[in-house]
Amino acid sequence: MTVRQRSYVPEKDYMKIRDLLVDSYSLYNGPFNWLIDRWNFCRFQVIPTHNHYNVQYFGVPTRPKHYFRDELYFWEKTIGIWENEDGRIVAAAHSENEEPGEAWIQIHPDYFHLYGEIIDYIEENLADRVGGIKINETRKMKLPEGYTLMSVEEEDNPYKRGKAKMLSFGGQYPLSKWLPPSVLREMQKAPDYRKDLDLFIKAPNGDYVSFCTIWVDQKNEYAVFEPVGTHVEHQGMGLASELLKEGLNRMRRYGARCTYMQSNVPFYKKFGFIETGKYIVPWIKYFRYE
Repeated sequence: MTVRQRSYVPEKDYMKIRDLLVDSYSLYNGPFNWLIDRWNFCRFQVIPTHNHYNVQYFGVPTRPKHYFRDELYFWEKTIGIWENEDGRIVAAAHSENEEPGEAWIQIHPDYFHLYGEIIDYIEENLADRVGGIKINETRKMKLPEGYTLMSVEEEDNPYKRGKAKMLSFGGQYPLSKWLPPSVLREMQKAPDYRKDLDLFIKAPNGDYVSFCTIWVDQKNEYAVFEPVGTHVEHQGMGLASELLKEGLNRMRRYGARCTYMQSNVPFYKKFGFIETGKYIVPWIKYFRYE
């Protein structure tokens, strides 16, 4: 079957790539390409966050002749699409907009023969964005007194959620680096986002101190916890455990038969998570210059 390479068209291709992820999961009954959470986060959180802060990639200027970074436009411009005669996307090459010169490939297993062409596309269109540096390929709730588990459907305060997320992973982010409300509002536009699956725990003083977001692929009957975190000053109180218990209950209601967590933290094993080798291995190439 004939395949043609073309540029990315946001209005129709975002969901087509999502469908590729869903369909490839079905073929292997497990992760093969990205899961849907990562695709949603890439477009609706990572890109808006970088656009808000207007910073460099780990100190590497991406567009030194510009005073600002039009992130979404630039990310979309570099995405390569491979489409078959039926109009289905069978492969895509793109960055995640996190590391300098990175590239990811999403591909239908029937089209592995395209890899050479896709790598050529990556070297031509993605490595150059940072000067050709490199390519990186349930049970009853027992909350402490005064703490309440809620969802964004019940109370939507993006400022408090942004603060909680920045003070959870190490707690070293200053106020200027907190996720702004605009980014979390943008996240809610993702097609797979559900307010009742965006959970948090409120402390007695009203702060949000633990959170998790759940993404469900109902066709393939799986769900993903991404992200999960607890404010550094409220860790060790069992808050994350209660969130996960409630999260497991809610994803079951959506028909999920299994769930994935991208973490090797031993904490998750007590909830029945087991390590699996089924996931993505990056393709890496380093360039040598004379």
